[in-house]
Amino acid sequence: MDDPNFRTRIDITAAARPSPNPLSTVPKRRDPNWVDRPNITTQIDDKCREPAARVALVGIGGIGKSSLAIDYSHRLRTTASDTWVFWVHAGTLANIEKGFQDIAEKAHIPGWHAGDSDRFKIVSNWLSDERNGRWLMIIDNADNLNVFVPGPPAAGKQKNKLPVSADRPTEDLRDYLPQSANGSYLITSRDKNVVHQLAVNHKDIISVEPMDEGCSIGLFKNIFTGTAQDSEITALVDALGHIPLAITQAASSINIDWPRETVPRYLAKLQKGDDIRAKLLEESVYDARRDGTRSNSIIATWHISFERIRQLRPSAARLLSLMSLFNRQGIPEKLLTQNYDEKHLGAIDSRRWWRKKVQRWKSKSKQKDTNDGNEDFDADWSVLNAFSMIATDMDGEHFSMHGLVQFSTKKWLEVHGQFQAWTKRYIWLIFDTYPEAPCAVTNMEICKEWFLHLVTAVRVDPTPDLDTIVRWTMLIHRSGLYA
Repeated sequence: MDDPNFRTRIDITAAARPSPNPLSTVPKRRDPNWVDRPNITTQIDDKCREPAARVALVGIGGIGKSSLAIDYSHRLRTTASDTWVFWVHAGTLANIEKGFQDIAEKAHIPGWHAGDSDRFKIVSNWLSDERNGRWLMIIDNADNLNVFVPGPPAAGKQKNKLPVSADRPTEDLRDYLPQSANGSYLITSRDKNVVHQLAVNHKDIISVEPMDEGCSIGLFKNIFTGTAQDSEITALVDALGHIPLAITQAASSINIDWPRETVPRYLAKLQKGDDIRAKLLEESVYDARRDGTRSNSIIATWHISFERIRQLRPSAARLLSLMSLFNRQGIPEKLLTQNYDEKHLGAIDSRRWWRKKVQRWKSKSKQKDTNDGNEDFDADWSVLNAFSMIATDMDGEHFSMHGLVQFSTKKWLEVHGQFQAWTKRYIWLIFDTYPEAPCAVTNMEICKEWFLHLVTAVRVDPTPDLDTIVRWTMLIHRSGLYA
């Protein structure tokens, strides 16, 4: 039985103990292969220096967010040893509990007991007390708001659309992340919307993009133990899209099979075909910098994000699916809006297609209001943008995808048996929208802008149904008119 007198004695003893010197609960050592990314680390330094700062590193999985946070934690301990550095992994509710427990134990917080209903509040009160000194809390992998907020209200009163999960707190844990002048937060997340919900101002969100060429080459050289020409390494990191996780996995994989595996051989395999490329990108070589519960495979890492998007907003996942079939640059909004609805994946026959074409002509003549469709598109775009799955051109109407994100999306569609359906949809969409002949100036302008998407449609393998093959063949003829 729980003896309250015994617990009181423990509390008195804990309160009587002298406060320890500031320590760190960061579970990862400083990376010996680290390559500084000054354009990001300088921003972290400047923003985290502000009182009560809340700073977020946001980007796709494998882009190096956690590594940047780990590096900052060690640099801070070196330059400001009187600062506490706390690490809270936010992958699950249990992870958050463990992070707060580590804080309580390292800081010798009196009155804290695992399982007590006020265990979060006790830690929060300690963080709020400026007498306890300066501190930094790193909240890593804050990808899912569900682990911070209670479950949804009763049926009929649900206001949020987050998927219901058993791994939910009974109270809002955000209330226990105090805004204290002596403390700051550095949050890593794949989802910009989540960090907004954790009270991070937009100006304090740092977008983590792929490495520049110099950093990419430096990272590869730091890990690779064999020999290679600089031009070979440059070609390989270019092919890997300058994604840190992909570069790390490639270098580690070549190391394992060296000297039979070389940089040129690995690059040749990467470029040989989709199946071999997927096999290489699915390899998961141990990486001590990454959380042990996360895959070290770049494809598996992104498939987690795809699934999360599908759970949050299925229509956004459909938009991503359609976009993955386009040429990855200059994807026009005009070809996306109202063209990725669930009904578009059903069986398409010629009669249905002609009826739809006639309806489209009628709708144009009547100038049918499409605001609802645009609103849906805006909401779907917002989700994909928040997850860094796409980039938006300055005109706001054209989009692009990172090459490996696009490739991984297609593999995700294959895994779920949807790739052929979306390929068919893409061929029919381009056939339906690309002008049949360059008979007008407006047609020529559209054709120049969309030509690469026509070429992409021609290069895909059509689905085996006759209607799609006929349209694909006609697209080949159409491409010759504009080439």
